[in-house]
Amino acid sequence: MARLNREDTDKVCILRIQGPLSIQDSAALREHLMEAFSVRKGVILDLEKAETMDVACAQVLCSAHETFRKAGQDICTTGALPCGIRDSLRSMALTPESCDREPHGTCLWVSGGNHE
Repeated sequence: MARLNREDTDKVCILRIQGPLSIQDSAALREHLMEAFSVRKGVILDLEKAETMDVACAQVLCSAHETFRKAGQDICTTGALPCGIRDSLRSMALTPESCDREPHGTCLWVSGGNHE
């Protein structure tokens, strides 16, 4: 199981994820994201110490990305996506090129490394 640590500031929630993200983590991941959404805070996902991710957690994150964007709230990743996360996304065929968000906004997985 992964370790999820949330740090709240006045304007943003920083969610640091360590270890392998799996279906066992999906409910806690969703809960952290919903709490940030409910108080209208943007979210910065720090995945630098995440190892892998399964489809359940990828679905939670992609759904959250769409929900936040539609509400005008920010959600992004910071730092470079680790090889294990990139490999996980690739194995699920989740690439920026396959993302249906691209014409309407940037795919969550493109933003890795672009936000500090």
